[in-house]
Amino acid sequence: MNGVHDMDGVHGFGPIRPAENEPIFHIPWDVRAFGMAMESQGTYAWEDLRSRLIQ
Repeated sequence: MNGVHDMDGVHGFGPIRPAENEPIFHIPWDVRAFGMAMESQGTYAWEDLRSRLIQ
């Protein structure tokens, strides 16, 4: 990857595959954070959400 916005990887290296038996979420709060993000999707504009998280 060349930068933070290059989420598809670099051409010629093939797809990124997780290790076999690697968990999707490594620690318990990852699951909760993902669930909260999915549930609140579209609830706030990014700047509103960002300011709420900063407070």
